[in-house]
Amino acid sequence: MKIKLYDECGRKNIFDNLKYLSNGECGSVYLLEDNKCLKYITDEYAYDVNAFNTINNLELPNFTYVYKLLFNTNGNFGGYIMKYYKKEIEDILTTETAYTLENLKQIIISIKKITDEGILVKDLNSNNVILGKDIMTIIDFDMYKYSRIAYEQLNKYNYQYIMFLFKCLYLDCLHNYHKTTLYSNKKINELFNDNNTFQDISKKLIKYKYPIDYVK
Repeated sequence: MKIKLYDECGRKNIFDNLKYLSNGECGSVYLLEDNKCLKYITDEYAYDVNAFNTINNLELPNFTYVYKLLFNTNGNFGGYIMKYYKKEIEDILTTETAYTLENLKQIIISIKKITDEGILVKDLNSNNVILGKDIMTIIDFDMYKYSRIAYEQLNKYNYQYIMFLFKCLYLDCLHNYHKTTLYSNKKINELFNDNNTFQDISKKLIKYKYPIDYVK
């Protein structure tokens, strides 16, 4: 397979002999050399490249670093080269509670900075996050966009996405690695309720070494 794209200066970039990594709703990811990978976009979504650049320039610790934006022959957003992150944690429920709380705190701070820029978070779910040994990294933010929504409402929407992300991470691991019960599902949904603050969540989890002990 050969992919031909152009950088922001119009220089041609040709990628061949690519190693496939994963596939999503809007494109595929391929491994490159030097610990980098290519996200190749194949859908017709109206991407907000300005929002994408703004987030990348913020250099947020829980967001992947993007080296280069790429465009197709029509000048439309066609992909980007980003740092490659290897998944090191499979089950967040049996990883120490401090991992959840530290990453939740940092992601709340990061999303707040994105909100302050007037950007609406989109498509934030467990498929777009890599669980590293010490840090969770959001690897896909190409669908985020500038919004005219009033700040208070924008802040609410973006915070809901954070709660949705952690709810997905916990429920996915519960269903994949543990015995699922209605009680356990309910506990996770209550923990990451949209109205809960970081302090609320911390008070509930901090008593347990591992989140699974709270969920049971």
